[in-house]
Amino acid sequence: MMKERVGKNEASERQGLKKPRHRSPNYPTVGLRNAVERVGKLLKIDGKAGAPPEIAAVHIGFSKAHGQAMSVVSALKKFGLVQEMNKRIVPTQRAIEIVNLAADDPRRIKSLQEAVLTPEIYKELIDQHRESGFPANDAMERELITYKGFNPKSVSAFVRDFRDSLDFACLSDFQALELAEEGKPMEKQVLSKIGHVIDPPRPLQGLKDIPLPIPGTVWPILRGAFPMKEREWNQMMSLLEAMKPGLVEPDKKEKEQ
Repeated sequence: MMKERVGKNEASERQGLKKPRHRSPNYPTVGLRNAVERVGKLLKIDGKAGAPPEIAAVHIGFSKAHGQAMSVVSALKKFGLVQEMNKRIVPTQRAIEIVNLAADDPRRIKSLQEAVLTPEIYKELIDQHRESGFPANDAMERELITYKGFNPKSVSAFVRDFRDSLDFACLSDFQALELAEEGKPMEKQVLSKIGHVIDPPRPLQGLKDIPLPIPGTVWPILRGAFPMKEREWNQMMSLLEAMKPGLVEPDKKEKEQ
């Protein structure tokens, strides 16, 4: 009887000494690209009505509503692609626009940009590195582990998803991020600076790459269906001028002044 009691006490002590599980801060467990693909499946099956959480987990591509599946449902919520209404996971208007509109539709681009700026941890990282730009992946991982409490085992996947999400939403540079926060996709903001309507693009046939021999820099490449019309050339020059602040670094003399 005494041995049995001692055995139970030792087991309890071992259980109490178990190392607590290291959890990273609250963040989307998948990137925006994956999240859009998942919510597209939900829309295809359930439409705007959505489904109860355990059914929605299956309809976004999992075999059952296990922990990983529910964490992905949570990620869709963090991007503002779904919301819970009447105990159902329902696609938001943002998700419907992203899934249904053409890839170059300004409304879709705006919705993608709003989605990638919605998770709190994404917004924090953008604000933190707005002045300096993003460091290399390994440096960002060390920062997240040291200052944000990320689990070293999951931090690499998070950084990879974070960068891919920015690329997917066309927000890889900070000028585009600033425009998105003002509520305009970058393309729409540039067009508004030009002050006139751009002709719809012609079919992408017979494209040619023309390297521009500019000394002292990496040669930019001009890609297009040449010869261009005079009107199209003028529109292109107007676009380049409007995009100049995000593409050109001022000379040292200009900075000193």
